[in-house]
Amino acid sequence: MVSKNAERMAMIIRGRLVEFFAARNVPKAYEVGSELGREIEELLIKELGGIRLTIPCLKEANRAARDYCIFRDFTGANHEELALRHGISRKQVYNILRKRQLEFIF
Repeated sequence: MVSKNAERMAMIIRGRLVEFFAARNVPKAYEVGSELGREIEELLIKELGGIRLTIPCLKEANRAARDYCIFRDFTGANHEELALRHGISRKQVYNILRKRQLEFIF
């Protein structure tokens, strides 16, 4: 039995795919998007079925991506540049780097 949340997620994926293809004038956008959505749904069920899955909200996902970029782009002396580029304080850059270093060590 598929949960209501899983059904909702599948419906959202199919709808977004249809919108994506329709916006790009793909012939038979509804059919293509729906079929691809069904394929993705089956793949998710096959690969992740029975697993409790938590999907982060967009804000958390964006923050994680930002933190990764800061850690990746850090040269050892560009705290100020990274702070300006990402619209955060220099202290926050230090906090992000310290957190990422601790995660890397452990």
